[in-house]
Amino acid sequence: MSKIFRYECRRLLLSKFFFGLAAVTCFYGWQVLEHVTILGIAHTASFSPWSFGDYLSRQLPLLWAGALFLLSFFTSGKARSVSVLTSACPMNPERYAAARLAAALTGTSLLSFVVLAEAATFYLIRFQWAGWGSLASSALVTLAPPLVFALGSGWILGNIRPWLLFAWMAVPII
Repeated sequence: MSKIFRYECRRLLLSKFFFGLAAVTCFYGWQVLEHVTILGIAHTASFSPWSFGDYLSRQLPLLWAGALFLLSFFTSGKARSVSVLTSACPMNPERYAAARLAAALTGTSLLSFVVLAEAATFYLIRFQWAGWGSLASSALVTLAPPLVFALGSGWILGNIRPWLLFAWMAVPII
């Protein structure tokens, strides 16, 4: 199972699409940090949990869409046609699906880490501030539940109909 997990991670994380998604997320994040977060939210400091939570909530629609795009690698028509070959393997199909979902979770986690690293770089450059202990709970509470929900619901919807993933991407934007 670890070989399948590593293969799927390599396939996701070394694709041009992942790097493009990370670049778009970084560009948008830097714009939010430069023009919104630096002013502070609700009369708080730029590096307060409140302002940091606002930054993460503005990044969340892109992270949601990124998680679902990563799932589309596994639920597309092309991936379904390959399922004939993978079902002939001696591996249990549930374990194979779990390895693929774990790879998508890894990709989503790395995309979230890019967002957090960008904020850390911004705070270090602008304010010479690195007190991340106070912001860790904000990051965990803001990012983990919606992204895990997006992966789980996206996996179910993508297995029903692949196009439902793309409709599900619009939910946080609407």
